[in-house]
Amino acid sequence: MPNYPDENSWWNGFTQEVNALYIEADKPPDDGRFKWFSRTGYDIGAGLEAEASKAKHMAELRSALGLPPPPAPVPSPVLRLKAEGRRLVDESGKPFRYRGLTSFRLLEQVTKGQLIAVDDTLRRAKASGANVVRVFAMCWNLFKLWPLVGRAYLLTLLDMAAKQGMYVELVCLVDTRSFPGMDFRAQLDRCDVDHPALLLEGANEIEPVHPTQDPSIVALCKAWRPQNGALYSEGSTHDTSDESTALSNGDYCTVHFDRANGDVIDEDDPNGWRFVRHQKEGWNLSQLVGRYVVSDEPRRDDLTPAKHFAMGALARICGMGDLFHYRDGLQSSPPQDDELRAYEARCAGWSTIPDNFEGTFKNSMWADGPVKSFDTTKTVRIYHSLGASEGYSLIIGKSGDPRIEWQNSWRPSAVLYDSPNVQLLRISQ
Repeated sequence: MPNYPDENSWWNGFTQEVNALYIEADKPPDDGRFKWFSRTGYDIGAGLEAEASKAKHMAELRSALGLPPPPAPVPSPVLRLKAEGRRLVDESGKPFRYRGLTSFRLLEQVTKGQLIAVDDTLRRAKASGANVVRVFAMCWNLFKLWPLVGRAYLLTLLDMAAKQGMYVELVCLVDTRSFPGMDFRAQLDRCDVDHPALLLEGANEIEPVHPTQDPSIVALCKAWRPQNGALYSEGSTHDTSDESTALSNGDYCTVHFDRANGDVIDEDDPNGWRFVRHQKEGWNLSQLVGRYVVSDEPRRDDLTPAKHFAMGALARICGMGDLFHYRDGLQSSPPQDDELRAYEARCAGWSTIPDNFEGTFKNSMWADGPVKSFDTTKTVRIYHSLGASEGYSLIIGKSGDPRIEWQNSWRPSAVLYDSPNVQLLRISQ
């Protein structure tokens, strides 16, 4: 008997690919497109494998529409990532430290042929120390990107990113309330391509459900899983859901940590360190669910360089990923002026602790930690990462002498970063 694919999956995907070619050729679909399906059905009935037949007839359709052949696959210089409990590693087993940059419009720019600008964004990001760009697969509010159009150019973006040694975290479902009647499951399936540079986030801000999102996608993102090897986050929590486990069953967790201090005045923290110290809630969540956690879209309106250094260093101390989220990144423009200074400080926070250091998080005043006490009226928090005989201590929100009382034979051995409000110390035992 002929081995016909399942009607509700393979054929639907084939239909989407055919329609995407018409969009790429800027031609309206016509009734003639249906012959490509009947020809494939005939081939399968004659014994040809479904994928081989589809490839043959898609090539014929490209030619009939006046489109050039697709580029030949290029071996990727990036290694596929996998999850190992509370960390990510590449295929060689090397730990992967997620260091990201907002670039929502990057795929849309590819669809418009702005390849020089896209390549420049990727090159700059890699040179600065980032290794991930966070990109929208569809959009309606910030810009217009139709899902099928984005899918037609997705592999081009992934190849460009891989060439620069970058990964793409693709947010599959965005602004879904603006796409009534859309098959959201089909959009997730469309984004699931086989490429080592791809990470997938099911949807943007669905716990709680953002006003731009269709509530029906929450259960879908929690149930759906990619089939081609990409790491998958079910979607991003946000608002005050720092430690919510609602979207924690994917390969890793993406969290938009509490951005308070702009909208809410914390009487105990009038100088605005709350959004910085809330990075630490990612460690709490990681411990609770046993997954790698990424601070995926933190506050972007406070550009104080010392705070951004502290956020980068704290992510490193907590063993979690971190992304620099900024206004111009919404449109995939490079950071400039105050945003650039904040980004450079964030990169310094990521890199000051050596990559080969693997430590264990400790809070101050823990019995097995390095600090017994400090003056909480002069310092907001002090966090630590400890190795066998060396470690690092991050002092944030310092407004005077914290009068640290060290314990367990730990003592400072070097000051690695020093500002009026933030210090990073190397400590030794």
